[in-house]
Amino acid sequence: MKLRINIVDSFDNSLARILEITHSKGSFETPTYAVSANYIDENILEGASLNGVVEIPVLISIKRLRKAINDIRFMERMENNIKRLINKTTKNGMIISLPLLEETKDIELKISEPQELNMLTQYFAEISCHPEATVVCSPIFHKVPEQFYNHIINKFIETALSLNVYIAPSLPYASRTTLNELVNIYRKWWKKEDKISRNLLCVDYNNSNAVSKYSFHNYVLTVKMLLEKEFEEPVAIYGVNVNYSRVKVKYEKISARDLFSYFIGLDVMGVNHKRIPLPSEVVERIKRKDETKSYKLLNRYEYMYVDIKDLLNKEIIASYKDHLKKILEKDEKIDDNIKKINMKIILEETDYLRKEIFKRSGAKHPLRYLEEKEGWKKDENAANAVLKITKRYVEKTKTLDIYKT
Repeated sequence: MKLRINIVDSFDNSLARILEITHSKGSFETPTYAVSANYIDENILEGASLNGVVEIPVLISIKRLRKAINDIRFMERMENNIKRLINKTTKNGMIISLPLLEETKDIELKISEPQELNMLTQYFAEISCHPEATVVCSPIFHKVPEQFYNHIINKFIETALSLNVYIAPSLPYASRTTLNELVNIYRKWWKKEDKISRNLLCVDYNNSNAVSKYSFHNYVLTVKMLLEKEFEEPVAIYGVNVNYSRVKVKYEKISARDLFSYFIGLDVMGVNHKRIPLPSEVVERIKRKDETKSYKLLNRYEYMYVDIKDLLNKEIIASYKDHLKKILEKDEKIDDNIKKINMKIILEETDYLRKEIFKRSGAKHPLRYLEEKEGWKKDENAANAVLKITKRYVEKTKTLDIYKT
């Protein structure tokens, strides 16, 4: 079934809002976090803590795609991995399949070989379109040349529609020329297909966030508002590959720009999956210092990410102390386990935002709430970006009453 999206609450002078997203299995409200299924476990991120939406990452390199179409055993292993992730999701939750195509150094795509490109894209779509998925995003990319984006996405959609799935159009992190061409491709599909969403955009923030990617996010909001005007319904933004900072290990404390993003139009947010090399000075810092210092935990009360060792003796993380001590003692999968704890803290914060801040009847205006945070006070660039985006788009945003049902 199509997604139905209604605005539950919004503000006249803020982009903060609460949406109700209804899908084939149920509904949930935003802002929220789409936990990637490979992080769900029984200790930290159990299914009961999720807010009705889970991401299934389909991360495949061109090299592995080529191997899969020539090796049935390898193909089975890839497909079984997707099934394993699906089995970790909740029955009534919205399952979003996120296809990410990566090019490796030793493999090159060639536009002169469209037959192979079509074959690879067809299988990529087939493995991404699991029948249990509520929504399948069109592909996003990592290290794949932009010249292939539109061809791959067009072929992916063609295959996905034949598999009878519901598709959310994606905006990969790309040049304006490529993005404009891609939006025109989506417009052609919208004219003839009902199974391509007009009210959910999947947006790739490329290991960053809506604040740091200021220009790109402005473009996203422009597309969103054009769609809202054209189709006369609210459009939700699902931000993928979101990270609070690319250079987090350079600083002992750093502002939570990922959380700021909820205040400027991001409705659903997902973890970063892209492996992007660290700057050389950051690598040297890790080598020189205690490695634990490179791991940061979210302080949701101040919207700051802080080095773990600076938080271990503070009551602010009382409910996670046991988990943290076990993680550090075992010294295995530290990075993944810290990510799980941060995801759970973000889920707690989004729950608070929905209940107390993003409602007109709430205790204070969303921007006033944000301005009280240490992260806001310490990050002048982020604060200015939030205010500029808010001022630019708040007057163009449709008000609550227009969409009220």
